[in-house]
Amino acid sequence: MSNSKEGWLKIKKQDQTKWHRRYCIIDWDKSVLFIASKVDTRYRDWIKLLPSIIINDFEYSFNNESNNNNNLSINTIEIIVDYGKSTHHLQAETKKDYDNWLLALKQTAYSRVGGGK
Repeated sequence: MSNSKEGWLKIKKQDQTKWHRRYCIIDWDKSVLFIASKVDTRYRDWIKLLPSIIINDFEYSFNNESNNNNNLSINTIEIIVDYGKSTHHLQAETKKDYDNWLLALKQTAYSRVGGGK
C-alpha cells in the first residue's frame, strides 16, 4: 500500500452550490485527506478518514434540489462525517480516477479495522 494518493478533484460541501477544483492528498499514516487550492500550498481544509465516516460511491446521481447544470453528478464520492453533520462530495474527472480515489479513501479509512473492500 502506498503512503499517499494525490491529484485534482472537484469538491463541494453540503452547503455549497458550486464545485471547486482542489488539489487533494491522502496521507495514509495520518488517515487524513488534505484539500488545497493549488499544488504545494498550505491546505485549506481536511477530512479525518476514520472508520466512523461513511463513504458512498455513485458513478451517476441526480440531485432534484438543483435547477442548473450542477444537478448531474458523475464519478462522485460522498463522504459523510460527524455522524451526518457534514457531507463532502468529491468528483473525479475520469472513471479510472474515480475508482482509484474511492479505493484509496476506503482503504485509508477502513483497512485498519479489517474493511476497505
